[in-house]
Amino acid sequence: MQRRAMAAQATEEGSPTTDTTSSYDEAAAISSASQDTAITALVSKLPRREGWSQELVLYKNYWINPLFVQGIMRLQTSFKPRHDDIILAFYPKCGTTWMKALAFTITNRSRNDCGS
Repeated sequence: MQRRAMAAQATEEGSPTTDTTSSYDEAAAISSASQDTAITALVSKLPRREGWSQELVLYKNYWINPLFVQGIMRLQTSFKPRHDDIILAFYPKCGTTWMKALAFTITNRSRNDCGS
């Protein structure tokens, strides 16, 4: 993030910048690494208790495995929903494949002319 700010400042001052793609990739990696350390720090501050087989943390009134909480936090910070997204959530073995096929058919039925 700091490198991206320095590149922006150099561009504003009129000095040439070199290899902007590699600096962008490095900035993305740095921000991803800093995001991971921030999430780890947040999870370490959550209330803990002993579970059946491992320690659990309290996150949004649920006792959850700390690794799951880290994954949830990463998803919440990185997921950018679009206006045409459809989220299907089911328990395993409860007709997931059938529901996916049904959702696909409903969303794509206007593309196929079903002749009279």
